[in-house]
Amino acid sequence: RTVVIDPGHGGDSTGAEYYNLSEKDLNLTVSNYIKDDLEQYDHVKVFLTRTDDIDSSYAVRMDYAKAKKADYIISIHFNESDAHDQIGSQIYVPSKKKLSEEILPVAFGIADSLESAGIVSGGIYSCVDDHGNDYYGLLRQAARANIPSLIVEHLYMDRKEYLPFINSEEALSRLAALDAEAIAKGLQLHSEALAVDDPEMETPGWEVTALDESFSHPSLAKVSVSEYEQIKDDSCLFTLKIQGKDEDKDLYGYRVSVDGGKHFRPLIRFKDGREEAFYDLVLRKGDSPAICVLVFNEDHLSVVSDPLNPFLGITLKQSEEEEAVEE
Repeated sequence: RTVVIDPGHGGDSTGAEYYNLSEKDLNLTVSNYIKDDLEQYDHVKVFLTRTDDIDSSYAVRMDYAKAKKADYIISIHFNESDAHDQIGSQIYVPSKKKLSEEILPVAFGIADSLESAGIVSGGIYSCVDDHGNDYYGLLRQAARANIPSLIVEHLYMDRKEYLPFINSEEALSRLAALDAEAIAKGLQLHSEALAVDDPEMETPGWEVTALDESFSHPSLAKVSVSEYEQIKDDSCLFTLKIQGKDEDKDLYGYRVSVDGGKHFRPLIRFKDGREEAFYDLVLRKGDSPAICVLVFNEDHLSVVSDPLNPFLGITLKQSEEEEAVEE
């Protein structure tokens, strides 16, 4: 197998820039680590479309991939959002069914790996323009060359909670290792050195959402306390009110996190087209919960709410034993 890794951006095309980090540099560093990891597998050749800080067109990158007789192209990116209200990974695959089916095991694997590491999956998508061609340039060029490809947007650089994933060489190496293992499993690569004879492939847990170029995210995600009941000295049963809004699309569902977005619970559907829901949750004050919700529209695109500590502004009643101790 020949795998071409495309470190996105380069040169004057810097990509996202936050916290003194530049996306073009992260893309190249992660791509180099992926190359090193994949080359530990047998019968695989790995090439990078750039090894320096240069910018080149999609056509030039594709010419390089074709010259190397690429079987697959994987483009490495990081993300940002104008309103800084989106989180997680997003993966884009070709709209052409044959090409997407060949690369989907890799896409599913990367989404699973990132989610298990604490980067929630924002979805796997194909996106087309008004002419029915792939919206993103690299996928469009790869489709014309009949090469299966994908773009992985690992995380949103403008979200401070993701800094631990990108603020050191060690962190970037770990992130690349997640990618490399997922690529190896998806392509059924073997490795005598790593003692990998038959990579285990789990049943894919994701679906592909087809978008056109007018895609948009919901405009609001909000969580608040509707009511609460103290059930122990330091614990309460909270009924959370979850609200979403989207001017263009119907809302689909939501996911709840109690740790500020590091991990999210399974998706729950909004009922009967409503834009609000109620969610019961038992929380302990000593755990310092940070509740946030991801609200999804019918295209499975999402926004995240601001975090909420539901204990703020609440005075818990003390037990008689605690009152006696204080006295």
